[in-house]
Amino acid sequence: MRSRSRQLILVSLGHVRSLLKTKSARICFFLVSTGIGIFSFFDSARFVRRTHARFVEQDLDAALSESQKLPLGPARAEDYLRRVKAIKTGWAPPEMKQALFDCIAAYERGLIATEAGRDASAESKAFDEASKRLAAIEQKYR
Repeated sequence: MRSRSRQLILVSLGHVRSLLKTKSARICFFLVSTGIGIFSFFDSARFVRRTHARFVEQDLDAALSESQKLPLGPARAEDYLRRVKAIKTGWAPPEMKQALFDCIAAYERGLIATEAGRDASAESKAFDEASKRLAAIEQKYR
């Protein structure tokens, strides 16, 4: 004796087979199936980018909190730079990768200028702009 759910599945499959006997129904089924497949593919790509954006954000937070455990000074700044450079961006959105790269470059130039005793206000401004852009991108992918 067959179970009730198995009987329902077999009856449903029988109805689908009878519906797909005409050529127009098969074409419609094919088009709908293809559309669903394409939508699923692009939706999964968006999901992966959002997930990796979240990973980058968590890694940035971790780098900052770990570096703040060190005493204030050049060692802390260098530790933060080392930790941020080590962040793996993977499948993060390209604009996030670029903003992170710009942050790292501006921070590094500012660190070099400070160690050389020069004014680092231009580098600080560039870092602030890149950080704001990175924060906006993080917000976009939440």
